[in-house]
Amino acid sequence: RWDELVRILEGQVGVQDDDRVKIDLLFRSASIWRDEIGQQDRAVRALERVLQIEPENLAGARALEPIYEENKDYRKLAGVLEVLLNHEEEPAERRSFMLRSAELNEQHLRNVDGAFEWIRRVVEEHPADSDAHAELERLGGLTQSWGTVHDELVGALGRIQMGEGGEAAEASQLKLLLSLARILDEEMGALEDALSRYHEALDLEPENTQALDAVEALYTRMANWPELLGILDRKLALAEDVADRKALLRKQGTIFEEQLDDAGSAIERYRSIVEEDDGDLEALEALHRLYEQGEQYEELHDVLLRE
Repeated sequence: RWDELVRILEGQVGVQDDDRVKIDLLFRSASIWRDEIGQQDRAVRALERVLQIEPENLAGARALEPIYEENKDYRKLAGVLEVLLNHEEEPAERRSFMLRSAELNEQHLRNVDGAFEWIRRVVEEHPADSDAHAELERLGGLTQSWGTVHDELVGALGRIQMGEGGEAAEASQLKLLLSLARILDEEMGALEDALSRYHEALDLEPENTQALDAVEALYTRMANWPELLGILDRKLALAEDVADRKALLRKQGTIFEEQLDDAGSAIERYRSIVEEDDGDLEALEALHRLYEQGEQYEELHDVLLRE
């Protein structure tokens, strides 16, 4: 008799004017089809009619979500996840729905642009979410949407800076500044803007090696020798290992000698290397060369005794 009852209920749907009554009848029909008759496909059809009448119906979306998941009906699952998100207010739950939607679009619907848009929404609502930042960059690379990635991360940075502050906020700002600088340099070719972001990072953390190394590389590419020497000085002040100090001093010596034609300053750097390691043959050879060119024979004699 369940068959007769469900047909009566579904027949009533077509003659009712009140959508609330129609939806109630369809929920009752879906329950009978699923629980009493055991025909889940007919239950699904009834629930889908609920969403046709009221696309944002929460109960209908909740009922259909596990069914679509089990049936691997990913396109329809994407739709009900959006309905669930629209009704959700808890930030962590909203994040979970958006991440699921992003994965669904990329892995099952082959819609990378759609996945990118969902991750963009995560960043918008959770500006300090470093995992979301990384996903935004990854998907931005796949879609070549670097301008959008940059703008979204700038927005996230601004929202964090307007927040309450603290160590966690500073750490998030630092990561974002480093990401923005890398994107500006490597993906957008905006070297001056990249330098500006790296210097902002160094304002937050003056000893940040990633930023110092990147600024060194940029000034080298731009042949900005005075600024490069300043960065090498900063790195030298932080270096404790003798090998690291020698390498930095050698770079400075080379710049003074080959790029700035400043033999005196080059000699100072090579002499500093010898003070660190009196057996450094490369530094001694450089001093030999420079003293000979400058006709500084007394100093040259000293070097010859060491070589």
